[in-house]
Amino acid sequence: VHSTSDFPFILGQAFNRVIENAYEMVDPTFHEFSREMPFNDFRDHEVIRPDNFPTLKKVGENGEIKFGTFGENKETIALASFATAISISRQLMVNDSMGAIASILENAATDAKAAIQQEIQNLQEQLSSKVNELEQQLSDHVPRIPNFNTYRTSKAFVVEYRWIPEMEASKSLFGGFLTVNVQKPKEALQVLSKLHRPFDTSQKTQFGVDASFTNFSVEIKELIRVSFESLKFSTGSGKKADVKVVMAEDDSIVFLGPLSFVNQLQNLIPSNGFADGPYIKLSPSGVKAGFDLAIPSVEIGVCTIANMTLGAGVHLPFTGAPLTLQFNFCKREAPFLLTVSAFGGGGFFLMKTSVKGFVGMEAAFEFGAALSMNFGVASGGVSVMGGFYFSMEIVDDHTETILTGYIRINGYLSILGIISLSIEIYLAFVAMFQNGKVEKLYGEAIVKVKVEVLFFSKTVTLTARRELKGADADPTFQMIMEENDWLEYCQAYA
Repeated sequence: VHSTSDFPFILGQAFNRVIENAYEMVDPTFHEFSREMPFNDFRDHEVIRPDNFPTLKKVGENGEIKFGTFGENKETIALASFATAISISRQLMVNDSMGAIASILENAATDAKAAIQQEIQNLQEQLSSKVNELEQQLSDHVPRIPNFNTYRTSKAFVVEYRWIPEMEASKSLFGGFLTVNVQKPKEALQVLSKLHRPFDTSQKTQFGVDASFTNFSVEIKELIRVSFESLKFSTGSGKKADVKVVMAEDDSIVFLGPLSFVNQLQNLIPSNGFADGPYIKLSPSGVKAGFDLAIPSVEIGVCTIANMTLGAGVHLPFTGAPLTLQFNFCKREAPFLLTVSAFGGGGFFLMKTSVKGFVGMEAAFEFGAALSMNFGVASGGVSVMGGFYFSMEIVDDHTETILTGYIRINGYLSILGIISLSIEIYLAFVAMFQNGKVEKLYGEAIVKVKVEVLFFSKTVTLTARRELKGADADPTFQMIMEENDWLEYCQAYA
């Protein structure tokens, strides 16, 4: 049972509940740009924060850049209470037939929210004024840097710097062996660095770099010219490095000098082969991109060329090694096949080069004839192939060359599928050169015989190798005989 003395307390609780509910219905906005700090009392609390950035000072041509210091600034923060008391008489409550008291309570909650929003708006204006003042100070003290830009968005402070160096239209390297041609030297190379600092302290600062090199070509004297539409590189905070190479639409790869015959296959090379080709491999050490294109078989009378492929690739390492280009017509493990009536052969070609110069080349070709017979109870065949293998490679500033000529004879005989006999004879002559001088000459012969009878099989292999003397690398008489020993030898027979 409540008495009349409890009525003010009950009424006050009801009013507070109505005001609190109305207050909570309004969505606060200050959480977006402020952070909470817990306090357990209403006493003053000191907060330490870094002082302003030190003033930049002018530096002469040979002047010394001196260190600045960051000071500390102390602020005092304390909790405060905001409240307003209202008095409602009994007569007002009795006469309130229009619900005025409830309206007053709701308006009071709305006014409280409006007061807080006004305080927040005033704080935002003060912060904006401080930021503008700091920008003005930086503008007055910092010299204007070309292509350097700073601006603010609604959520972050952004700093950008674009580097656009002026390049040479044509630059020859390594004594004219390598030439880089640029169509628009004033804008071909661009590097954009961007720093994005959010106002929300819970978010991390983002940094990114985008670089592009457009409309240029790399020419290796009397060998190959590769034209690029663009070479783009992108990296930044929280993402992997991305590299994209786009070849020129017209004459992306042109072979020069002794390799000009390959230009007849130029129309089969896709202009975007390096950007959207069959393979793009990214790794921490670099990026590889390229394609392998199958060429349809060609038949001209009794001549047939099949199993042809055309491949190209580019390797851009992140380790500081030079960019490497590779071109191949067929491969060692999959050579092209040439057939002319009863004769046949095949071969392949591979070349590698880099921005520093020629890296290596490999080629092989063989040709021969084959004959097979079948008499019902017995069948057999024989083939004779001859060819050459050539390899040139730059190793530690030395040119290593291998030239091999060989003959391979194969024969087989099968009787009722029970007894089988096969023989292979391989003869090769190998010459190894280093910097144009003969390093080693040797001949090699291999005879392999295989016999199969039902489930029994036996293979015998004989190998002979003979190294020839008289190579440029062999020691001369002067190198193995000292002058005093030779004079002593001559005096013994004087």
